[in-house]
Amino acid sequence: MMALDEKQMEQMAKEILQAQKTQKPITNLTDRFPDVTVAEAYDIQMKLVQERLKSGEMIVGRKIGLCAKANQIMFGVDEPIYGHIFNTMVVPEGEPVSLSKL
Repeated sequence: MMALDEKQMEQMAKEILQAQKTQKPITNLTDRFPDVTVAEAYDIQMKLVQERLKSGEMIVGRKIGLCAKANQIMFGVDEPIYGHIFNTMVVPEGEPVSLSKL
């Protein structure tokens, strides 16, 4: 069963992108849509990836999370999750980290 339709997923992707740009928190997706599926979350992620690529960012890596079974259980998933690392997320070795950009 789908918790979100295409329009809702596009809207959520826009909200997340805006929150990233303005560094303003938004309500968690799972608080608003508790029945959201992992597949829907990845669909939203891919919409974000497409928008970031359109704006000139580049994918420079990927990350994996929730590798430990205990963490998967805590978050209600049954496999590790993955995401993308963009060039705008990388701080070169020896460079100071700007706390205002975290």
